[in-house]
Amino acid sequence: MEDVSDPFDFYYSENWFFVKEVYVPRKIVLDIIAVNKSLFSPFTVIGIITENGEAVFLAQVKKEEADQVTIKLKKEFPEFRCDVQILREAIYKRFYKEKKRQFADKIPDKMEFINYCRL
Repeated sequence: MEDVSDPFDFYYSENWFFVKEVYVPRKIVLDIIAVNKSLFSPFTVIGIITENGEAVFLAQVKKEEADQVTIKLKKEFPEFRCDVQILREAIYKRFYKEKKRQFADKIPDKMEFINYCRL
């Protein structure tokens, strides 16, 4: 088994992130997360959490590289704050369900979503 980090492409514009064939409007990015894959794994999974309760995983990197990756992304993008409260809540499924419900209440249809994200 080869012990290497998962390379990923990360493209962005003023309004979008494009990661692993997924477009994410920058306006709905809640934060970036870095979570250990398991207690004994040498890898950390890095992903983006959105306001609508979705998680887009960027990469699986070696634990020692995870801090470097998140620090670099935080410097480049103000959307990534690494908020400790969000990180604590993000491990629970109810967090994502609640975010989906709140977003659906706030943005009930596609046209409002387009207007909200300024697409």
